[in-house]
Amino acid sequence: MYPAIPLSCLLVVSSLTTQATPFAPVKTNSKLSLAMQQTTIRGKVVDKDGKGIANVTVQIKGTNLATSTNASGSFELKSQQNDAILIFTSVGYKSIETKAQAGSPLTITLENESKGLDEVVVVGFGTQKKENVTGSVSSIQMSEVVESRPVTSLSAGLAGQAPGLYVNQGSGRPGSDGGTLRVRGQGTLNNANPLVVIDGVIGDMNLINPQDVESISVLKDAASASIYGSRAANGVILITTKKGKSEQFKVIYNNYFSSQKPSNTIGMVSNYANYMELINEGYRNGDPNAKPIFSQEKIDLWRQNAGQDPLKYPNTDWVSELFQNKISQNHNLSFTGGSDKIKFFGSYGLLDNPG
Repeated sequence: MYPAIPLSCLLVVSSLTTQATPFAPVKTNSKLSLAMQQTTIRGKVVDKDGKGIANVTVQIKGTNLATSTNASGSFELKSQQNDAILIFTSVGYKSIETKAQAGSPLTITLENESKGLDEVVVVGFGTQKKENVTGSVSSIQMSEVVESRPVTSLSAGLAGQAPGLYVNQGSGRPGSDGGTLRVRGQGTLNNANPLVVIDGVIGDMNLINPQDVESISVLKDAASASIYGSRAANGVILITTKKGKSEQFKVIYNNYFSSQKPSNTIGMVSNYANYMELINEGYRNGDPNAKPIFSQEKIDLWRQNAGQDPLKYPNTDWVSELFQNKISQNHNLSFTGGSDKIKFFGSYGLLDNPG
C-alpha cells in the first residue's frame, strides 16, 4: 500500500472586470431596400358595360414583365416599382396606359376599337358606314394605290387591291393597257364585264386619270348590287372622283419617272447570213446528200455587204426595234379649296408613255 500523502489546495480567485462598449448603428440605404421589395398589383379589366375582358395583356412599361387577364378579367402582377406604368392591350380594343397603385386594386375600362367600322363606303343609294353594310362591298382608297406604285390606267391599278376582283392586263400598248375586270369569276356567258358607274353615270374607267379618283367601291353580291338590276349580274364598280373641300387654297404637284423594258425576249437570228446557214444545216440534217438551198458564195456576199449597202442587202433586227427600253413620265397638278358657300377642284395630268 502506498503511504498517505497530505494534500494542500491553493485556491486563487481573480476577478475580471469587463465594460460593454455599445456598437455603432449600421447605416442602411433605405432606397435600395425599398426597391428590392416586391409590390403586388391587382386589378380587373372591363368593357363599357362592366363585363370582364379575358386575355388582355398587362405589361409594365419598359420591362418584359407581363401577364394576361383570366376569364373574369382579373389580373395579378408583381413589380419592384411603386410607380410602374401599366400598358393594357387587346385585339378589338384601344390600348391604354395607366399608373399602378400599390395596395388598391385597379379597375380598367377598355373602349372598342372602331377603326375600319367607321369607314364610309359608297353603295348604290349613297354612302353608309362599313359596319352597317350587310352586303359584300370592298372599298379602295386610290391615294394609297397611286402612292405605292406607278399607275398609268385605272383598271390596271386595281390589280390586287380587293378580294374577289380579278384584273387581266392583256396588252401593253400605250393608251390601251387597261385591264379586263372580273368580279368573282365569270358571271355570264357573253359580256362578263362589271358595271362601271362614275359619280352616278355609267362610263369607262380607263378614260379617267387615276390621280383624280378619291375612292372605289366594288359591289360583289346581289344584296349590295341589286339596285342596278340585271346589269349588275357581273358586279358593280362605283368610282367617286375628287371634289372641292371647305379648306384653304392648296396646290398639289406630283410626278414619277419609270423605265420600261421587256422581261423576257426571244432570241432571234441576228442576220440573213446566219439564217441561210441554218436553213442549209436543217436540210443536211434530213438528208446528208441534199443540195444546199443557199450557196456559200451567196452567204459570203450577204455577210460582206450587209453593213455597206443596207438597201440591197438589208439586215434589220426587228426584235430590237420593237422592244426597246423606254422612259415614261407622269405629271399631275391639282388645286383645291373653298368655303361653306363655294368649293372647287381642278387638275391637270400629263402622261408620256412611248411604249
